[in-house]
Parts: sequence; C-alpha cells; structure tokens
Amino acid sequence: MCTDFTYLNKACPKDAYPLPNIDMLVHGVSACELLSFMDVYSNYNQIRMHLMDEDKTTFMGTLSNFCYTVIPFGLKNVGVTYQRLMDRILGRMVGRNVEAYVDDMVVKSIKAESHVQDPRELFQTLGKYKLKLNLEKCVLG
Repeated sequence: MCTDFTYLNKACPKDAYPLPNIDMLVHGVSACELLSFMDVYSNYNQIRMHLMDEDKTTFMGTLSNFCYTVIPFGLKNVGVTYQRLMDRILGRMVGRNVEAYVDDMVVKSIKAESHVQDPRELFQTLGKYKLKLNLEKCVLG
C-alpha cells in the first residue's frame, strides 16, 4: 500500500528533535570489546497513531475509506518521532550500553564478560514496551 502524504506533510510543522550524530555513535562504540546489532521489526508500524490524528491519514479503498491506526511510512516527522520514542524507552541505557539511531540499535560492551547482561537488559526493556526485533537483521556478538 502506498499513500501520498504530500499535502499532509506540507500542513505539518517540522519537528526539530535532533537525530544522533553518526560520528559520535561510531566513536561511542570504538573502545568496546563486543557489539550486537539490533533492528526493530516494521519500525514505525509498531507505534500507535494518536487517536485524534488517525483521520488525517484517511485513504480511499474500493468500497470504503480507511485510516492508519499505526504510524505509516511517509509522514514528515516519522523519523524524529521514532528517535524520540527510542530515547525515552532506552533513556538510562543510551550511551552506557546501547546506542540508538531511529530503528537501529547497537548493544555495546566494554568488556566481553558483560555482553550477556547488556543485550538482556535491552530485550527486557523492548519487551516491556512490546517492541519486536527483526531477527533476520540482528547480529549478536
């Protein structure tokens, strides 16, 4: 399904929430002994639309009109909205044992011995918020 949000995006103000600096993320993992790479499954589609905004995503089908109940790809601020969510969910882990860029995460362990606990902490946090990982794109250790 492809929906054209051109006019909706023109009407929406730009969200200036900053995305992480890639150079800083790379620097933040450079001294680590072990890394694990995680990718969130169907990233934006795991975030519910605000109920009052669902009607703004209405599209026509053959026999009826529909609207998105989860955030669809193509909205202007979807990337920064997702980054804000990840920053809030992973708050105490970001910088310590996790780096996150939108739907991609790196679990970092300065010492290899802690690389059992560090991913476990991420898995527990993601489970608490019912976020699923794309196992085909995840690499442990």
